[in-house]
Amino acid sequence: MSKPVCVPCGREFKVIKNGTVAQENIGPNGEPYKIWSADLWECPVCHSQILSGFGNRPLSQVHHQDFKQIQETVEIIFY
Repeated sequence: MSKPVCVPCGREFKVIKNGTVAQENIGPNGEPYKIWSADLWECPVCHSQILSGFGNRPLSQVHHQDFKQIQETVEIIFY
């Protein structure tokens, strides 16, 4: 498997957490939409971080009954 590389530093990112819970927001006001599980990577030199390795399906979507409960575990929000 290839690993992401930090362009400014020329170093491979390292996984710092598998299974990071991330919320995807959409629309002009950034409303919550989906919650995903992904891997959090970090450059060992400049400490830039990226999310990668998203699952095939979200953990939940805004119209699901469990959305609010799962939303309490969100660590990162992205747009």
